[in-house]
Amino acid sequence: MGLILKERDGGSLGLDFHRPGFRFLIFLVAIISTILLTSACAGGNLESDQIHSRPHNVDMTRDQVETQFDQIEELLTCQQSIHFYDDIYSFAYMRGLTCLMANDANVNVRVFTSGPAMIQNLDSALGLGQPGQLVLLGENWLAIASESIIKNLQQLDSKTSVLSRIDALSFVEQNGTIKPPGASADFCVGWASSVIAETLSSDPRAAYDRKETEVLYPGLLKILDQIIANVPSLQKSIEQDFIIFKSRLSSEMTPIKEHCLSSVENGIESMIPKEP
Repeated sequence: MGLILKERDGGSLGLDFHRPGFRFLIFLVAIISTILLTSACAGGNLESDQIHSRPHNVDMTRDQVETQFDQIEELLTCQQSIHFYDDIYSFAYMRGLTCLMANDANVNVRVFTSGPAMIQNLDSALGLGQPGQLVLLGENWLAIASESIIKNLQQLDSKTSVLSRIDALSFVEQNGTIKPPGASADFCVGWASSVIAETLSSDPRAAYDRKETEVLYPGLLKILDQIIANVPSLQKSIEQDFIIFKSRLSSEMTPIKEHCLSSVENGIESMIPKEP
């Protein structure tokens, strides 16, 4: 049935659906509309995929997560919340501490040992999660996470500005000194100085070369030296430990770095939701 549109003077506009040319025009419009609609839907799905592909609790894209081990210094200055889940020997701990202390960025770096129960205990004991907190804890420190630790931290923080930007650290007071349980030295700040505490335990993973670290991470040793200077009771013990460190072969550290970086990468990869 044809559709004839009449003009006011009685003439015909000649628009008839039965005409081949008009049918082709309608067909062409339908194809274009379908293409536009499909493109719009695809764009929406892409945006949704990008959102769901982000790691839990990490405000970064998948590409950023995969490359953060080459750019961790830059990432730590972007005011993002970066969560590492690995053991105390992770090389990322040292880098994270150095970068955070070297910059004034409002960064929340939370480093835990693996295991949901451990993480939950630490959250409860130390009240973690606020921007600017730096938490570097080893597995054997979980038993000492209590109010007394926070009290000791506050006392130290009032004595030195070096610790003023670290809102959560693990300390325990023993015989007038600060000594993590099971450690051979008097002071330990996560992995960054756990090498100091673990050296006397003859753990090959604690191999450390001060000269190499001065070249790679000068900010780290500057921080540790300032801490030592402000806590006199620690000076003798840590100075003695550094002598032992320098006697270790730096070559021992290479496979440790590779292993730690690999384990951290796998740990973060496990937090990325798998695509259906």
